[in-house]
Amino acid sequence: MDNTHSTDSKSSSEWRQREMGALWKKEGKTQQFYSGFFKLDKGTPQEKEVNVVVFLNKLKNNPKAPDLIVYEQSEQPSFIEHKVESKAESKENSVDEVPETFLD
Repeated sequence: MDNTHSTDSKSSSEWRQREMGALWKKEGKTQQFYSGFFKLDKGTPQEKEVNVVVFLNKLKNNPKAPDLIVYEQSEQPSFIEHKVESKAESKENSVDEVPETFLD
């Protein structure tokens, strides 16, 4: 058993079976975010992991709006590793970048 979960085997086993993925806190240039994966179709032959990034919803202006927003991470080089380009350049390129709504 790895050391990322409880050492209580019964509790750990139950939680392990219910686990849907994992996220890690990251420090971006303009804000903190989470990066990780979710498991889709868990326990089936079609099971796969989807890489995601999660941002704080900085435009939350009503209590029913989500606190966090989850995006599927592109298979292309991540926006995290690239300088954010001008709007015109970013429309020409298909590389992910931090949505403007989340920037300070």
